[in-house]
Amino acid sequence: MKIYNIGCSHTSGTKLSLPNPNDQYSKVLALLYNGTSTMAANPGDSNERTYRQSIYDLTDSDYNIAIFQWTDPGRFETAESNYWYQHRPFSPFQYDAGWTGDRDGLKQTKNLDKYYKEIYYDIPRWQDKMNAQIIGINTYCESLGIRPIHMCWRPLHPSKMTNMIVNEYEWLMDPYQGLWKFLLGHGFEEAEDGHFKADAHVTIAFWLKTYIDSYEQPILGKNVILPERREYIYNA
Repeated sequence: MKIYNIGCSHTSGTKLSLPNPNDQYSKVLALLYNGTSTMAANPGDSNERTYRQSIYDLTDSDYNIAIFQWTDPGRFETAESNYWYQHRPFSPFQYDAGWTGDRDGLKQTKNLDKYYKEIYYDIPRWQDKMNAQIIGINTYCESLGIRPIHMCWRPLHPSKMTNMIVNEYEWLMDPYQGLWKFLLGHGFEEAEDGHFKADAHVTIAFWLKTYIDSYEQPILGKNVILPERREYIYNA
């Protein structure tokens, strides 16, 4: 089995929480199937980058499964001087697609915060953009004969369009709860950098294998209140 993986730092791991790349859930999953795994995620990536890069990577490929971890829909990217920069609203920095976590390598944004602060709390607007990206990439995968499986880091905001993609597409877990809430609900603790360590990645890999084999989703261990994060806009 050949598996494609893309998302943000919660898929790629970071230096503090996942110092050994072999602990990524994508690599553990590939071992469970005696297959191969491609990691296309980078820390700080936006959904816009996930959508754009996936189309490029999956075209003329021979992947069996593509796993998409969708991040905060408020992130966005801009193109400048042959680079795609990843932005977080309210953050004074922007990231290029190859950022490795070295703060010295970050670049200052160019007065984009003011505009995004004004519209950032318009939740339906951000969610509709993310929904369109999910619909587009899911349709493209199906046209290529690739099985797409989705998971979101934060809970999705309910709407008519969101209900459609939740009911018709494949999700590892309830997207109205989100992966972050599932990991906390199963007793995993965040590392110093706000991510989860190898034990959580191993569990995600086994959740994925169970779902791929049987369509059985994990059950939320216990209800939790998600911590407040300045970047995130949803209440859960």
